[in-house]
Amino acid sequence: MLKNKIFILHANCFFAEGYLRNCIFDLDRGTYHFVPKDVKVNGRQIHIPEKYVSVISDLKVEEIIFSPENDTSPLFSDYNTCHIEPVDLHSIIIEIQKTDDIKTLTSDLFSTLIIHHLVVYFKSLTDLHSVLYILEYLKHFRIKSAILVFDFNCQFAEQIPNYTFLERITILNNNKDAVIKNKLSYMNTIEYKVKSSTKNNSLFFSRELFFESIHYNNYINKKLIINSEKEVVLSVSENKNNSYNKVLFTITKELERPNVIKYLSHPAYIKLNTATKDQTLICQDCELRYVCVDKRQLYQAKSNKYWLHKDECRYNPYIAKWSDEVGYKTLKECGIKINETVKIDSKKLALINRDLWE
Repeated sequence: MLKNKIFILHANCFFAEGYLRNCIFDLDRGTYHFVPKDVKVNGRQIHIPEKYVSVISDLKVEEIIFSPENDTSPLFSDYNTCHIEPVDLHSIIIEIQKTDDIKTLTSDLFSTLIIHHLVVYFKSLTDLHSVLYILEYLKHFRIKSAILVFDFNCQFAEQIPNYTFLERITILNNNKDAVIKNKLSYMNTIEYKVKSSTKNNSLFFSRELFFESIHYNNYINKKLIINSEKEVVLSVSENKNNSYNKVLFTITKELERPNVIKYLSHPAYIKLNTATKDQTLICQDCELRYVCVDKRQLYQAKSNKYWLHKDECRYNPYIAKWSDEVGYKTLKECGIKINETVKIDSKKLALINRDLWE
């Protein structure tokens, strides 16, 4: 009955191949669906072997795929993944040690650049008065959304008023259990997150990020980070040896458009920004790579062909397991070696996956 049946991906759905399985992302709804490795996509047309009757049924119910009339299938063209942007910034992260640090951001910057997101990162203990001063300063600028991050156990978060641009307040803490408290408004959502150095990557579901990940390093692309020393760096990491923590320049005056252009044209920024997921070892085999933002330190292989991470990811795409899941194994335990390329002990890995999944 399904023989020679043509299926098309809905316009909001995007496909990524992985080593062990593939994934279809419904980016408008913020969901994803794992599919078998032998499911393939050519443009918008998806080829699902007949044996996966239940997979086909589930994807149709979830409105991931549909069956067009045979004579209309050529009308559903491939996606345009071109990613051309003006000289702007997706986000600015500024570290705050003292209240006046916020004045590094000026009205000139906000009037000449498109800035979507602002993160104000409080590294050290501060008080409610200082936070309110900063929010009052920011409310005169055109900001799509802002997040306050407190790197200490903030006791006054619930006293912070609602501002139209303030989307979330995140408190990093050392508790084992993260607690999320929502107010009646979606603004000023208070989020308590366990501070962990091992959780270096996060998954975000959006069209912008998906296409950005195809062309750029999505961790640094169009992101400006200003540390508490008024230095423009590529990461908030305190590890001075981290390639992301290189100081590109120091802001001697208020931050203005020429400084931002100087940043976006800096050789160190340009080089790291070319480190896409498809050019990074291990990541290129991961079905989640286009929705993953990863701050782990990168370095380039001697051949200059690939990029590698210093630390191992908490997700192993070769067995489709996270580090906190039963059955997880490290890359080494799976017989995987990384040098200039990835070398896989296929027999050993097949036995592991057979025990895990069959």
